Amino acid sequence: MAPEVAAEEYNELVEIYSFGMCILEMVTFEYSYSECNHPAQIYKKVISGKKPDALYKVKDPEVRQFVEKCLATVSHRLSARELLNDPFLQIDDWISDLRPLDSYKDYDGLGLMVRQPRSNSSLVDEYSNYLGYEQENGMDCNSVEYDANE
Repeated sequence: MAPEVAAEEYNELVEIYSFGMCILEMVTFEYSYSECNHPAQIYKKVISGKKPDALYKVKDPEVRQFVEKCLATVSHRLSARELLNDPFLQIDDWISDLRPLDSYKDYDGLGLMVRQPRSNSSLVDEYSNYLGYEQENGMDCNSVEYDANE
């Protein structure tokens, strides 16, 4: 909950705050304000503008700066359009084109944004990992086995 929600005077920027909290939880694997023992403690911290302790555990400066932008006071919080230009959301070697589309015919598809599967045959037979996408980051992953009758 963004601090301005308590005052019941808020706009779409509360979603930016929530997005920042989601990213914080994803990179720290902790719930926001997990240092608190009671909802009243969380409420008090939020409305006083205190950031969750998990924020200070984020070591990557680019990630931390992005989350801090999302959690900034409402008067300093950036809009979604402004945040789209943040280095944290940029894809390497990709130039974004944020111009509005006049119609669907202007849209060529996802291009580089979608990885192509190894094969165009059955999802079950020729694909590896999830829907045929190979590991690209060198991290270990566990494949999931399932029964087709489930």
